[in-house]
Amino acid sequence: MIWSAYLSRVPARYATIPFMSFVSRSDRSSTAETARKTGAPGFVPSVQGLRGVSAMAVVGAHLDAMALHGGFAPYSGTILAEALQTLGHGVDLFFIISGFVIPGSLFRHRDVRRFFLDRLLRIMPLFLTLQVLICVIGWFIGYKWLKGIGPAAFTKLFLANATFVAFPLDMPLLQQNSWSLTYEWGFYIFVATGWYLIVQRQLHLLGTWLCAAAALAVGVMHPVCIYFLIGLAFARVQPSLAVSPLAEAVLVPFCLICFLYTAEFVSRYVAALPASVLFALVLNPRSLTARFLTNQPLLYLGEISYSLYLVHPLAIFAVRAAAVHATAAFHSKLLAFTAYLIIALPLVIAASIASHRWLEVGWRSQIMRLASGRRRHQAMPPSEKNSTQLAGSTAGGTSAPG
Repeated sequence: MIWSAYLSRVPARYATIPFMSFVSRSDRSSTAETARKTGAPGFVPSVQGLRGVSAMAVVGAHLDAMALHGGFAPYSGTILAEALQTLGHGVDLFFIISGFVIPGSLFRHRDVRRFFLDRLLRIMPLFLTLQVLICVIGWFIGYKWLKGIGPAAFTKLFLANATFVAFPLDMPLLQQNSWSLTYEWGFYIFVATGWYLIVQRQLHLLGTWLCAAAALAVGVMHPVCIYFLIGLAFARVQPSLAVSPLAEAVLVPFCLICFLYTAEFVSRYVAALPASVLFALVLNPRSLTARFLTNQPLLYLGEISYSLYLVHPLAIFAVRAAAVHATAAFHSKLLAFTAYLIIALPLVIAASIASHRWLEVGWRSQIMRLASGRRRHQAMPPSEKNSTQLAGSTAGGTSAPG
């Protein structure tokens, strides 16, 4: 199988990439071993690179939207403005990636509780930190829906956003991109339920029919969910598309344009076909697409993509406010827009790197360290616990001032 050979090359080939320092060699080898035993996909470098491209596409769409809303975009009202807005469908590619990699996470954990704990540690530290920051600052400066809001309404809005139910309840979103996390959590529940019924309880027929019915119903009511199902299908079948370099050079931009255009102006169901072709090329490690996606900058952007996705609206919003004032002061949209891009893009990248290092990874590492220390303490025999406590009290007594 092509995955086995491909995954076995990952540790040596990408050992020098900064983000790989967060993943130990044993963890990566166990992921590859799980992939070989279960057929579930492990770490695929080109998919990681696709994360980076998808995140930057969303950043591009929001840079465009905020410039248009600020009134200093020199191309306002042109076809370019509409074309740039289609980049927001990079989120759809994120959903394909989730559908592709999440089953592998369940296979590795082999337990629904550990799977959800891993998802909580992955998503919540950064998300809640940003939400608290937005609420505290927003309440004081009167930001949008937080302006003049009472304590009861504030608490209700905070909890609804913190539990990802604000979007389905049609309540204001405190974080611009959190709507997609509602779909993500719904998909986690769907996959975990299927795993529990089919794998753990061995209810193969019932579990399969229930999952199929749920997938059909959700896919009809929420067309964007079809991308999760595409990812699931790729995880199950693991196809890849091989074409000549010349044909690929024509096929990739054609499918990319078709995907973005049809997703924005026609139907997400129609856009699923070119998106599937693109993803099949991504999964072929010998394709030009996969080789492009495995360059180090894109791989690193893929590693910080979650921070990049959540942090960039806040950074762009701050720069947009300055650009609006600059437009009024200098009476030049082009000058304000140029300064906006020059400042916003580096700020977004810098803020995302810092957020990934100190909030996303840092908070998660601290929580895991505290949890593992507590488990080790609970696993100690009573005699060892008493010895540890006695040693701690003795050390405290000698270090205290006399």
